[in-house]
Amino acid sequence: MKPESARNLGLILIGTGILALGVSIYQYQKVLRYLWREQFHAIAGIDERKWHTSSVPVAIVLLLTGVFAFVSVFFRMM
Repeated sequence: MKPESARNLGLILIGTGILALGVSIYQYQKVLRYLWREQFHAIAGIDERKWHTSSVPVAIVLLLTGVFAFVSVFFRMM
């Protein structure tokens, strides 16, 4: 086994996590836009105000943490 194998595997795993979280944020926003359509207001019992949850900001913080981790591992052993 090569010495850089663990580093490369770590970079692949971090990169995969960043990609998966980015896709998840996009899909979450897309589903929210769909569910906030007028046709669902009666079923959901909501008014015109949109609800704000902490899901997206928390996911963005995690995404940025992953990017920081990727960059720090990538440049640490170059």
